[in-house]
Amino acid sequence: MILTSEKLTADEDDQRIYLGRFAVYVDGVYIGIYDVYLEV
Repeated sequence: MILTSEKLTADEDDQRIYLGRFAVYVDGVYIGIYDVYLEV
């Protein structure tokens, strides 16, 4: 399984599951808000 934050196109809608919008931190540093999708 691969987590991705890229936006969907219509053709990809059935291949990914929208998980929600998350605040992203890297090494404790706030990066931003991302819409997260799970590739299946």
